[in-house]
Amino acid sequence: MKRLYMLGPCSIDSEQHLIATASHLKGLGVQVLRGGTYKMRTSPDSWQGLGEEGLRLLTEVASEFKLSTLTEITDLKHLDLYLKHGVDILQIGSRNMYNYPLLRELGSCGLPLLLKRHFASSLDEFLLAASYLDAAPRVFLCERGIRSHDTRFRFTFDINAIAWLKKNSQRQVIADPSHGTGERDYVIQIAGAAIAAGADGIMAETHPMPELARSDARQTIDLNQAARLVSWCETLAAVLPESPPLSV
Repeated sequence: MKRLYMLGPCSIDSEQHLIATASHLKGLGVQVLRGGTYKMRTSPDSWQGLGEEGLRLLTEVASEFKLSTLTEITDLKHLDLYLKHGVDILQIGSRNMYNYPLLRELGSCGLPLLLKRHFASSLDEFLLAASYLDAAPRVFLCERGIRSHDTRFRFTFDINAIAWLKKNSQRQVIADPSHGTGERDYVIQIAGAAIAAGADGIMAETHPMPELARSDARQTIDLNQAARLVSWCETLAAVLPESPPLSV
């Protein structure tokens, strides 16, 4: 594998779905199983995730298939649970990019971190937020799209940001075309564009039956599309100048 892939459901909804996903992703060579557990949702009436049960499922299923794990942390009061269950990488979501007390505390928790860019932040603000995490053993920067005047897509994926971050930061850059487009039909193409711009890896929401996903169903790809995404990105990566492969 020339690139790092972080695939899995927006929110873990069942053991059956998660096992089917992990089994398929392992066969593709995907390294990280991602899945939401404590979900930060705009509406209080939206699905909030399985909480600690989701953490248990994520880590147990990932262990069975020898995958690393990534999930978002939204509240410091849950940190001990994440550590107890052995999560490998903590995601700091876009809304918390400006939560500097949270960033400072997580920076010293001892785990690798993935920081998502806020959808209204400048690139300079993004890097300054990441500097709060300097004590972490590893930090990934994740471009996930910004808000613009265009309303055709949920967000506008910032390809410029991938190239700029690679030039102006020593950190590894992950692209999230699921949030960057908000529509599954465009996830593979935009993932490829991000690889061509220099992204070190791809994060994409993946589910065996996207129409049944409890959150972000419209932008979630199915398992066959996940295979196409990995194949397409690896084909592109193979013709790019050599860079050291990523591991977790």
